[in-house]
Amino acid sequence: MNETLHENASIASGPSGDGYYSCRWLEGGLCFSIGALRACAEIHHGRGEPKLMDYSDGPLDFTAIRKAKDEIHGQNQHGGHPACRGCPNLIFRRWPARTGKFDWIGITHDARCNLECNYCWLQWADYAPRRNPVPYRDARYSVLGPIRELLTKDLLANDTLIDWGGGGEPTLFDEFEELLTEFSRRQYTQWLHTNGVRVPAAVVDETMDCSNIHILCSVDAGAAETYKKMKKRDEYQTVWRNLLLYRRRGAHVVVKYIVTGENCSSREIRSFVQDAVRHGRPDILADIDHRYPDVDTAILSGLAFMKLATWSSGLDFAFGETGSDSYPEKKIPLLVEKKFRSQWPASLAEWSYRVRWKRRMGPLFRTLANGSVRVYEHFF
Repeated sequence: MNETLHENASIASGPSGDGYYSCRWLEGGLCFSIGALRACAEIHHGRGEPKLMDYSDGPLDFTAIRKAKDEIHGQNQHGGHPACRGCPNLIFRRWPARTGKFDWIGITHDARCNLECNYCWLQWADYAPRRNPVPYRDARYSVLGPIRELLTKDLLANDTLIDWGGGGEPTLFDEFEELLTEFSRRQYTQWLHTNGVRVPAAVVDETMDCSNIHILCSVDAGAAETYKKMKKRDEYQTVWRNLLLYRRRGAHVVVKYIVTGENCSSREIRSFVQDAVRHGRPDILADIDHRYPDVDTAILSGLAFMKLATWSSGLDFAFGETGSDSYPEKKIPLLVEKKFRSQWPASLAEWSYRVRWKRRMGPLFRTLANGSVRVYEHFF
């Protein structure tokens, strides 16, 4: 984790000089949000995204940004700022002295999207723009000006991470193509949270270096019918083709699967994994719907089978992000792991598929020769 950060060097340690409660986003983050500037884009326990100030356009007020962060810092030393209280990212430590630069920029200022994923707040929230569009239309602004200001004033660290998305579909943002290319030219690491329906022209025509671009795309289905049911549009094959294109252009691709009651069957998951193998072998990230942290048996079984099917195919697997990580007290990764272990031994078909893909007969025999009975750990 990069920890050289933000604006004000006056709070490099707590009152004792040893440490204080903070997080990497509060230290060095700046998020362009809908109608506001925020310290982060993290959501947890039905809250998060601490607001720094209203914002709609114009030069950035760095004094006000610093003051707002200082106030949040102070509250986090005495019970917690309301938006930060209970956040798993808030930790006590001695943080490095701040350099006066930002090292994380979130771009979530626009709520437009070309899909209707049924787990997304744009569909279910009473305050979503599709139910009440006027405030969002009035709050829309361009981030070109303030980001150019940050660049001109050399206020971005060399290893700044640019985080696109979390509110709408970034490829629809008016300034997306220009800034994506500029950030790539400066070799900033970019995480693009996209649904994969559209691909930037610079990626298609190979005029942009994609080696520092990370794609995170929720596919959430193993068949076009399920995809359309969950997202209201038939773009399943389009998205897989685009993910393969990103992969071939040198981007790091992570395909996300939010396991719900609609897509948790072993048949659906196996089909999804097979499509991943056919489309560039991306990394797989499974998670739960953030709204429902008390997962039921069917979803736990689906998550466990996702891990088994993914590793059986020789793909890299990770679990947890927005949903699971927001509720550490629920210990969802542990529940998934227990369910996963309960599936062992795998069926003969899954076992032979795993050995064929990974060619691990030699390691297997060495493990057996060493007297280990926990053979599955060698594979998982």
